[in-house]
Formats: sequence, structure tokens, C-alpha cells
Amino acid sequence: MMYKQNIALEQALHDLKAIYPKADPNPGFMFQLHIFEAMGKKVDKSNSLYKQYNLRNIAKQVQQTGYRELPEEILKDSFENQETGAKKKNYKCRKCR
Repeated sequence: MMYKQNIALEQALHDLKAIYPKADPNPGFMFQLHIFEAMGKKVDKSNSLYKQYNLRNIAKQVQQTGYRELPEEILKDSFENQETGAKKKNYKCRKCR
């Protein structure tokens, strides 16, 4: 709705509640929508907000599973399109740096 109608988050939420008054997006989804709006209503994997959000999700997964080293598929988005020369950029927590 935000993308297709090019409207702000608050306006989209207002319009949604006008149609469906019981609509109450959960905090996690609202956080994602705030990031989406801050990125100009498009998903930009090179944006620092997107990277921080992705890293936060990886950290939660590490805490839940207890992994010390993550399988590459968990970090798949982190590795894609981030090669500069022969080096790859990796996400690492403070403990693992």
C-alpha cells in the first residue's frame, strides 16, 4: 500500500484502519515498515538500516540456537553483491571480531 500508492506509513495505517478498524500490526512488522519508509519505500540491501536489521535478526537466531559459527545459508543475504575485489564483507558480532 505504501509503495503502490506512494504514501507515508501513518497515512497507510490510517487508511487501513478506516477499512478494517481491528487492524493492529505487531511491533516487529511496524519496525519493518519504518525501515521500509526510511529506505524510500524500496528494499535496498546495501542500505545501512537494512544491514542493521538483518544483523539483528542473525543475532537473535544465534541466541536462540546457540551457534558459535553460523552456516553460510543464514548469512546468504550478507554475502550477496558485497564483493569488492577478492574480499568478502562479513557480519560478525563483537564477541567474534
